[in-house]
Order: sequence, then C-alpha cells, then structure tokens
Amino acid sequence: MTDEERHRRHLSASNVSQVYIGGVESVLHVFRDCPAQLGIWVRFVPRRRQQGFFSKSLFEWLYDNLCDRSSCEDIPWSTIFAVIIWWGWKWRCSNIFGENTKCRDRVKFVKEWVVEVYRAHLGNALVGSTQPRVERLIGWVLPCVGWVKVNTDGASRGNPGLASAGGVLRDCEGAWCGGFSLNIGRCSAQHAELWGVYYGLYFAWEKKVPRVELEVDSEAIVGFLKTGISDSHPLSFLVRLCHNFLQKDWRILLGLLN
Repeated sequence: MTDEERHRRHLSASNVSQVYIGGVESVLHVFRDCPAQLGIWVRFVPRRRQQGFFSKSLFEWLYDNLCDRSSCEDIPWSTIFAVIIWWGWKWRCSNIFGENTKCRDRVKFVKEWVVEVYRAHLGNALVGSTQPRVERLIGWVLPCVGWVKVNTDGASRGNPGLASAGGVLRDCEGAWCGGFSLNIGRCSAQHAELWGVYYGLYFAWEKKVPRVELEVDSEAIVGFLKTGISDSHPLSFLVRLCHNFLQKDWRILLGLLN
C-alpha cells in the first residue's frame, strides 16, 4: 500500500512519497530506487551487474533476483535480496508512522540480519530432516474444587508496538466467573503479558477469590513471577506490582499452559 496505490484508491490526496518528497512512491521506488535502498543495493550488487539490475521492470526485477541461484559470501543471493526488500519496507513504514530508531550503519545491520535469517533457515532445515514434527494438543484443565483458574495473555503488534491484554476467570466446573480486556498502548510483548497477569490478579482479588490458579503461556513470565528480576530490568516495576498481589492473604498457584 504505497502512496501511489493509496492515491489510486482515493485514500490520499497525493501520490508523492512522504519520506522523500519529490517523487511518486511506487513499489519499485520503495524497494529499489529511493535513496535509502539505493545506498544499500550499490554496496551489495557488483558494479558489472548494476546497469541491468536498476533498469528492469518491477516483476522482471523481482522474478530474476528471487530465482537467482548465485551466492555472495556463501549466502544465496535470493536470501540477501529478500531481506533487503524486507528492510526497505520496514524502514519506510517506520519513518511514516514515527517508529523509526537510529541505525548507524544500515549496510552492517542488513548483513547481520541476512546471516541470522540464513542460519535460522539452515537450522530449521536440519531439524526438519532429522526429527519429525510432533503434534501436541493443548487444552484447558479444570482447577481443583474450591479454586478459580485465571488465564491471562498479552500481545504486541510490532514488539514494541500497539499492545493489549486480557484474561478470564473460571471455577472448578468451568463456569464463567469474569473476564477483562484492555488496550495498553505501546509496549513489548512481555510487558503486555505482565499487564495481563497484574489485572488478572487484581480482578481475582476484587472478587475475593481465596484460592487462585494463575495460568499463562509464557515460560519467561512464570520465571519472572517465581524468581523475580533485577531492579535495573525494564519490567521490574510491573513484576513488583504482581508480587504485591502474590504476597497477599490468599493461596496462589503459578502454572504454565500446556
């Protein structure tokens, strides 16, 4: 959804790039021809290939490079090409929506990301070739008689990004005892998870529940609640808030959804 496409659909008044004023923002402009991308491409594409590389139409350019079987420093060119395109769109959107962070060396960042993506791909291929996938069913289990189970979760679009959290309270027969959902603002996924835990405990305490089974799907969050974290950790304040509830006069069992 470039500015050219948004303008064509009558969603904006102009097709001019919001990042680099003065040119129509087409897909090819974002992926290849804008100054940010151009500065990266000329560092990766050999000089002898640059004339052909920068003169092709969009679909010809995409097809030829994604099908290219050559390698650069033992990494397939198609992988390098795809990662640079991914970075270009992410960088463009971050600039428009005000989420961009400083990057001292874009080329170095892309190179490191290419290596990380390629190693992850090799690792997945190796695991897939030696170990068959195992399907594991996950289900909700009733709490013990006299207990209420609190299930909470949180999510962040972008990590960090716009985040929300929610939870449900159910008794030993599975009956609905209450629930909540909330918009948090901008934060990380773990931050959202902890807000879900905090409000889950808050609602259970307000309902005067004497015995609570708190269940989340994050092993890291369970670790924070059981062992705590250092005061310098960015989530320490929220963890302390949750610990305040854990130390109140009631019984709480912490568990991992499995």
